[in-house]
Amino acid sequence: MMRSQKALKKTAFHEAGHAVEAFMRDVPFRSVTIRPNAESLGRVIFHKLSRWANPDLEEYNDQRARKWLENRTRVSLAGQIAEAIHAGRRPAHYSHSADDDLAVNIAMEVCGSAEQCSAWINWLFVSTRDHLSLQHVWSAVEALAAELMRRETISGPEARRIINAATMPPVR
Repeated sequence: MMRSQKALKKTAFHEAGHAVEAFMRDVPFRSVTIRPNAESLGRVIFHKLSRWANPDLEEYNDQRARKWLENRTRVSLAGQIAEAIHAGRRPAHYSHSADDDLAVNIAMEVCGSAEQCSAWINWLFVSTRDHLSLQHVWSAVEALAAELMRRETISGPEARRIINAATMPPVR
């Protein structure tokens, strides 16, 4: 099935939002793509969970793990936020249901009650939206989305180069 240019562009902004927020929050990733598979229209491929973030291992560090979980939740929310900023309206729920599920699962691990989970996710959503709306951050989303439209798949190192170039102030 062939996707329209409009649908591809929405996916490109969605995935670029994830990747840029991951870069800004030091959440390492291997690649970003708008090439669909059986589960999604695009995705960011992340590195394995660090040993210090796995509570079942001796190397677990609660403080580092909590910060990483917060950052990973922000990254999960960033796709739908970038898509909404680009389109000027909230995207269809199906386009980000897996991202929402991940955010809720992380919140349930971090928070003590359903009310705390909801408040924490809402706070992270607003904070991430405000962060992505900053001009230098949004410029990186636009640059990466444009490159995804041209190439479909971009390696992590190349995506980081594109993001860095877009967020650097012009040389005078």
